[in-house]
Amino acid sequence: MVFALLQCVGQAIVEKGIRGLLDMVPGGAYAYEVSEAAWKRYRERRQHQQIRDELGQLAQVQFVQARQVAEQVAREVAATADAAERIALELYLAQIPATIQQSLKRPADLLGRSVPHDFALANPETLLKLLPQRPPRFRPEDSLPGKPGWILTELLGVGGFGEVWLAQHSRYASLRGAVKFCHALTAAQRHLLHESGLVDRVMAQGRHPHCVPLLDAQLDLELPWVMYEYVVGGDLADRIRFWQTLDAQERFRQASSAFRVIVETVAVFHRLQPAIVHRDLKPSNILWDAHQETLRITDFGIGAALAPQAWEQDSPISATGDHRLSGWHGAYTPLYASPQQREHAAPDPRDDVHALGVLGYQMFTGHLTQGAGPDFADDLREAGVPESWITLLGRCVAQKAERRPRDANELLTLLPNANESLTLLPNANGSPVTFSPLPTSTSPPTSTTWASITADACNDILQADWQRWHDARRTGSTRDYLTQAFAERSALWQQAAIRDQHPLALLLWGDCHLEGVGVPQNYPLALDLLQSAAQAGQADAQRIVALMYLRGWGVSKNAPQALHWLQRAVAQQDPYAWVVMGQLYETGTGVERSFTKAVECYRKAARQEVGEAYHYLASLAERGIGMAKNLSTALGWYRQAAERGFQPANAAVARIETLLGDTTSRPGSEMPPSNAI
Repeated sequence: MVFALLQCVGQAIVEKGIRGLLDMVPGGAYAYEVSEAAWKRYRERRQHQQIRDELGQLAQVQFVQARQVAEQVAREVAATADAAERIALELYLAQIPATIQQSLKRPADLLGRSVPHDFALANPETLLKLLPQRPPRFRPEDSLPGKPGWILTELLGVGGFGEVWLAQHSRYASLRGAVKFCHALTAAQRHLLHESGLVDRVMAQGRHPHCVPLLDAQLDLELPWVMYEYVVGGDLADRIRFWQTLDAQERFRQASSAFRVIVETVAVFHRLQPAIVHRDLKPSNILWDAHQETLRITDFGIGAALAPQAWEQDSPISATGDHRLSGWHGAYTPLYASPQQREHAAPDPRDDVHALGVLGYQMFTGHLTQGAGPDFADDLREAGVPESWITLLGRCVAQKAERRPRDANELLTLLPNANESLTLLPNANGSPVTFSPLPTSTSPPTSTTWASITADACNDILQADWQRWHDARRTGSTRDYLTQAFAERSALWQQAAIRDQHPLALLLWGDCHLEGVGVPQNYPLALDLLQSAAQAGQADAQRIVALMYLRGWGVSKNAPQALHWLQRAVAQQDPYAWVVMGQLYETGTGVERSFTKAVECYRKAARQEVGEAYHYLASLAERGIGMAKNLSTALGWYRQAAERGFQPANAAVARIETLLGDTTSRPGSEMPPSNAI
């Protein structure tokens, strides 16, 4: 499917000159000219509702599919361009779905997969906010400069002065990291990073539970980079949007707890002699680790060198005063910079305290595009934040540095009691509404409740859950079972998966993220969980991981990798793996095409009562592929498939019965020939 928006943007870029794309300045004149030309084309081709519908469709597109569509558009609109220009155009267009998704994120839609009811593409400025800031410098499968044996596999984000890629070892797929390239690092900034020993000092701190470890760095290259541990799960901005879906009491409880964690982590680095100042604290640099269910700060030590550049390059996109997102689609860096930082003063721990004050305001109110403005305190009161918190956050964002807590350690000692009652002002009748702290136990069971059960009992429960999940797979969809069991079982699955690495828990918790049941759909996290279960020998997980590589769910399509996992599942006689293997042989995907082998695989699955295996055998018999054409045999197999709950077989039964004039039999009433399976 080719989207009109991508075509219009591609045509506008060609009209304005693709070379301008290669030198594109975020928010600059070229970017605005492209958005203006694309907007005019798009409005001519699409009406308001059509635009909304297409943007909604684009927000659903995964990066792999976006690359395929972008490649097709680039070939059409830039047929005469040279290879470098066409690739730049392709990679720029491929980012558009992710940029749209990021722009659409809001409390009502945490993933940004739908278009708000009041959205209108009213002007070029509106479109510009949906477009990437510039094309990436690299492309998938490029080698990681300065690190032999490593390749770039997936673009994670592009900002005004850099880009982030997922990189992994070309031979050992489990060795990977998030690589941040700094495109415009000045000589002075390189010198600061080298001479201050910041990188080495950060690495020397080892692993902290709430800090993303810095794994490697190459600062002497033309495009210097740093590599961090890869964290799956989004960032603080996503958590803030999630908190806005909660009632005021729970929102305050979770936000205040998370704020304390952030302050405690910053305090660790402020205690060092000399202190390490982050100087670029913002939501996009505070990641949500979905594995550990906690926040983790990244970029410690690097922000001191890059922060001035970050906000200097974060220029307005138009005369309206709107600003582009800087960094990696996080929040506006200028919102967090202290007045002293804006004046290029030397790094000071009180710079971080200022940023923490702004973060606290955003965490409590949900206002991601606002900072310490004149309504700062009133906004916090409207969100129900107690006066003690409002006073402290106000001190943090004071204009004069000496009025702020001297560092995160002092701030930590000043944090109010987390169990303080929450007051919302005012009620409809003008009186305050006060909420008490949440009780320590809730129903359904929490991870704390499950923590007391024995390992044997946990294993027995997971075995029973897996059996129900497996039965649901036979008769319909695992999603139905997950939906039914999520409230009662999810805490156990999460705990046993993350803490104990139990293969069945990894499978069930991973499938929740794959299906988006009870949690936002998250393909990368699902792949991590399921691949851990697969490596532990769980056959269902091996099969699902194979399907993810086959279909490009959250990962680039990779037939050899899919075949590897599928063969491991087949070795365990997993019947559904035999079905998938049969499909590979039938289509010639990753293997030499062989209808004979496809039939053999389907037969093996059918012997284990898999309905869809009967269906695929019937299809081959109906068409005479891999066996003699025989409609009676096909009808018998279609009936067997329908009897075993494979719904698509019902229509096939009716079709073949009509062809044969046999409308009296019922599904399953007639067995296929005795020698067929």
